[in-house]
Amino acid sequence: MKIKMRHSLIYEYVIKLYLKLCDWFLMIFWREEDMKLNITIELWQKGNWYLAKSPELDFIAQGKTAEEAKNNLLEVIKIQFYEMEEIGTLKDYLAECGFEVKDDTIAPMNEIIGFERLTLQVA
Repeated sequence: MKIKMRHSLIYEYVIKLYLKLCDWFLMIFWREEDMKLNITIELWQKGNWYLAKSPELDFIAQGKTAEEAKNNLLEVIKIQFYEMEEIGTLKDYLAECGFEVKDDTIAPMNEIIGFERLTLQVA
């Protein structure tokens, strides 16, 4: 039991350290001011976990709190965008997600106009 707990704590520490290093690397090498993108973040609770989703980008992350899930999602987006930019696929990915890239501007080709909750009769 002690070994499993120790490995779990070490794993959690390594993940946190990795994310901090990624954040530091991105702050130095990726200029966020180059492109701005407005996205929707959905927050869901599933048991003891919170999920943050970006439907426009098809990314999801989790956390122990809603804020942690949101921050994790933003971190995932930063890392993925940086890696896509490095291999030259970011503009293609954004176009697939419904965005148009012109110079340093990212504009949605579609607009979310509302949300509804409905109850459907099933069977």
